[in-house]
Amino acid sequence: MKKLKLSSSVLMVAALSVLLSACGDPSKSEAPAMVEGRLAGCPDKPNCVQSEYPSDSEHYIAPIDISGNPLTVWKRLQDAVHNTGGRIVEKENLYIAATYTTDLVKFVDDVQLRVDLLGQKIQVRSASRVGYSDLGANAKRVEAIRAAFAK
Repeated sequence: MKKLKLSSSVLMVAALSVLLSACGDPSKSEAPAMVEGRLAGCPDKPNCVQSEYPSDSEHYIAPIDISGNPLTVWKRLQDAVHNTGGRIVEKENLYIAATYTTDLVKFVDDVQLRVDLLGQKIQVRSASRVGYSDLGANAKRVEAIRAAFAK
């Protein structure tokens, strides 16, 4: 029985590898840039969440509320990204782009955060680089960032 379990695990990994190779090289993809001062919208796949476009209810997630000193907010946001396993790849003008790598198959996901001081919000976008569904991983990541920021 153990041999059968091992064989089926090997087959699943092999099938996943073939599927991933058909999706392209995830390390060569990048998060979309901001569009007219806002984060990009989500593609027509369920592996992305965003807060900039509430009318896109399929992908919408609430922004992160902020208050207080902007410098403190900026520092807390960076700490929240680091504390949730993110690697900041760009930060400037109250904008952060970060990558998160999944443990099991090393998928790279992109997270973008834009501090909106006037609206007292952090706008957020989290998206998988490859695949179709993320099984809710991006929404969970945003909630983890929200919780880490609140601490």
